[in-house]
Amino acid sequence: MHGSEEHRMSYTLVHLSDTHLGFSDLEKVSVDGVNVREQDFYDSFRHAVDIILDTSPDAVVHTGDFFHRPSPGNRPMIEGLTQLKRISDAGIPFIVIAGNHSTPRSAYTSPILKAMQSFDNVVPMFSQRYETAELNGTVFHGVPHINDDRLFAEEMKKISPVSGKNNVLLLHASLGKEYIMEEFGERIYPPDLKDILKDFSYIALGHWHGFQHIKKYGNAWYSGSTERLSDREAGKEKGIAVVTIDSEGIPAVEFRPLSTRPWLRIDIDRCAGKTVEEIVSELQAAGDMEDYTNALVSVYLHDIKPEQSMYIRNTMAAEPFKGALSVVTKRILKHADSAGGIHIDRAESLEEHFQSFLREKIENDNEFNVVSKKAQYYFDSFERGE
Repeated sequence: MHGSEEHRMSYTLVHLSDTHLGFSDLEKVSVDGVNVREQDFYDSFRHAVDIILDTSPDAVVHTGDFFHRPSPGNRPMIEGLTQLKRISDAGIPFIVIAGNHSTPRSAYTSPILKAMQSFDNVVPMFSQRYETAELNGTVFHGVPHINDDRLFAEEMKKISPVSGKNNVLLLHASLGKEYIMEEFGERIYPPDLKDILKDFSYIALGHWHGFQHIKKYGNAWYSGSTERLSDREAGKEKGIAVVTIDSEGIPAVEFRPLSTRPWLRIDIDRCAGKTVEEIVSELQAAGDMEDYTNALVSVYLHDIKPEQSMYIRNTMAAEPFKGALSVVTKRILKHADSAGGIHIDRAESLEEHFQSFLREKIENDNEFNVVSKKAQYYFDSFERGE
């Protein structure tokens, strides 16, 4: 049951999350001097706002990490607040909670979401405590990111749906260990409090970057991030959720995709049993299969021997993917350990693997820095064919 038997009107929400405005990557800039990956996040957020205005929902909920950093620069502030004003001017309520990326770790830094309080129709929840706001008969319950473990546990116990109304819960947390992002300070919803979740019409989740229905709870969804932050999300659509809560308090959720830069992952398996020529041939075949223009490409060379890896330069691995914005090659190296067994390293570039080797062999930091810089010079020269 979602509240009492009292009759309620249907209600439409748009749920989005993890816009991470201000995120940047790659050393590439547009003709306007903006980092191209930073601009991608602004473009996807703008597209999300276009959908919101076209949908004209009863409210919008944003479940955390509006900005990528607790102290964003001028450009993400301007881009974010400009789009927020479009929603505010349309008279659409916007409820947003702070996520772990946009919550200051020090009491001496003012919460950035406080800047949103000056907008009409915008309700930011950032004070590291459980908060509620009632709008047009629907009660929004928000638990922003909370740095302190003890306080987090105390505030979660205060969550209490209001009988007879639609109740929407906003969380920036992992609803189960399978949704952990392996980030600093992330939170897991307390399993002993799971029974209260059934009393909400809709549970809007943030932190996990994929669109996901948590079926064991029935009424809980991650909307996912609006752009891809790593190749763990390669090939997966990004978007927002349009939620219709019927008169019985039951949600129906529709995924609306956003236009984003393609990110493709190429996996070449069992490299140790192949010649360098065969590996290069597989890369070329992969490059012939799709249009990679302006795409991000991650190439994984699995179980490759160090001696093979030395013959496959990054430029050689990238060559088949014509027109790609970026091609990153990661090698999962395979070698024998001291006992004669086989050891598989984590995915890393050849430079990263060599840096790890140097760190094991050189204890003195100054000596390590000198040798590391010299090694990088030779890697760069090798890539240039010098």
